[in-house]
This record gives sequence, C-alpha cells and structure tokens, in this order.
Amino acid sequence: MLCKTRKILNYPAPALTLDETTQQTLLKWTRSTTANAALVRLACIILMSSEGTANTVIVHHLGTTASKVIN
Repeated sequence: MLCKTRKILNYPAPALTLDETTQQTLLKWTRSTTANAALVRLACIILMSSEGTANTVIVHHLGTTASKVIN
C-alpha cells in the first residue's frame, strides 16, 4: 500500500474545475476564524488541487497525511 501511495503522491493532483461561486465559498472558509479546522483543511486541499498543485506539496504545505489529500 505504501508504494501505491508514494506513486500517487508524486503526480499533480487531478485537475478540478471550480466555478466562481464554489471557489469564493472555499476561500471564505479558509479565511474564517470560526470554521471547523477539518472544513478549512478540506477547502485548502480542494483549492490547491484546482490549481494543479502536486499531492506531495499539498501534504507538506498543510502538514496533513497523504490519505486525507488522496481521498
């Protein structure tokens, strides 16, 4: 399982296309001081993925686990 995870992590996140409303909502959540931390982390993962950021970079930048980024 670890080998599969490493292979997935070395490639850019799958391209996501976000409409303007969704992107603005996610950005609002990332700036919120009262939003649940898990919601903020998920919003960051989605936004970074939509920019084509590699999974390894997302994991490192957010200090999270690969399973949270890939799933």
